Amino acid sequence: MDNMSKAFQMESNQYDRGTKILGLLGEEACLLIVHELIVSGPLNVFELIAALNIPKHTILQHLQILYAFKIVTCEYKSHQVYCAVEDETIIEIMKVLGFLD
Repeated sequence: MDNMSKAFQMESNQYDRGTKILGLLGEEACLLIVHELIVSGPLNVFELIAALNIPKHTILQHLQILYAFKIVTCEYKSHQVYCAVEDETIIEIMKVLGFLD
């Protein structure tokens, strides 16, 4: 593979991740979860349910997807899973979309 092909492949992969991120943020539940985690900091599932008034199974389903795409990080603390958004790119996207100051 020549340098031009490698560069195109790299660029294509970056666009692919970007379109997937925007697609996920186009889903209301994902957008709400990401926003809440950025604004409030790390939260566990029960705190997200209380903050967003979204059913547990919906929160869990969307967290799995967000985690798979590395939009959300998860960490075990005291038998609880705490989720957070630490990726500055995601935070910047939310700012550009007008969801954060």
